[in-house]
Amino acid sequence: MDNPFIPKDKASLAIISGMASDEIVYNLHKKNLIVIKSIGLEEVGPEIAYHPDMAIHPIGENTLVVAPSVFDYYKTRLVPYGIKVIKGKSKLGKEYPNDIAYNTILIGNHYVHKKTYTEKTIEEFYKQSNISLVGVKQGYAKCSISLVDEKSAITGDLGIAKKLRALNYDILLIKSGKINLPGYPYGFIGGSSGHISPKEIVFTGSLDKHPNKGEIESFIRARGIGISYLSKESIIDLGTIFTFNI
Repeated sequence: MDNPFIPKDKASLAIISGMASDEIVYNLHKKNLIVIKSIGLEEVGPEIAYHPDMAIHPIGENTLVVAPSVFDYYKTRLVPYGIKVIKGKSKLGKEYPNDIAYNTILIGNHYVHKKTYTEKTIEEFYKQSNISLVGVKQGYAKCSISLVDEKSAITGDLGIAKKLRALNYDILLIKSGKINLPGYPYGFIGGSSGHISPKEIVFTGSLDKHPNKGEIESFIRARGIGISYLSKESIIDLGTIFTFNI
């Protein structure tokens, strides 16, 4: 199946954090993207309440599974653009790991998640699609993984890197930290990025202060993929930037 985290063509709509700066929104508009800002989740901690990847998970083309409390918000804003919105069964909670049900990711033929806590609608979809389920210790699986293409990704989580390398994926392991996330010691690379086309990845801000900047850029560009920075400020974890062809 096609990976819904990577649009087939140049995307035309993006879902981003409701806390994203005007500069980030402006630069997405410059790339001809309609921008839908996320609504806050009252059930989770305020630091991550506006992170889109805490509330939504794409399955298939232009289809989202959405946390029940924000279902109406996303349905109202996305259905007019031809995006199907499915109400998830899992209600989120404030304490980890009760907040991670939707924070999962597909890479190649493998669905990466923390077992037991995954939203069941999402899990059943992948099972029925003959996708292999890969359990990892890191509950914030999507936040932790920046997908590059169907065979490669970037992460700061050693356990995820080992697990995916064992499945023959090409993984760049970077140092954790040096990504801003107000309220936490640091954020994650996956929550700071997204694809706006199969051949372009965007980051929320500059990697200049990240110790692995050179390796990150080289790893991505070696696969024929371009990089854009949406802000001159340092990179910040705002939750994954989701994009769609509409």
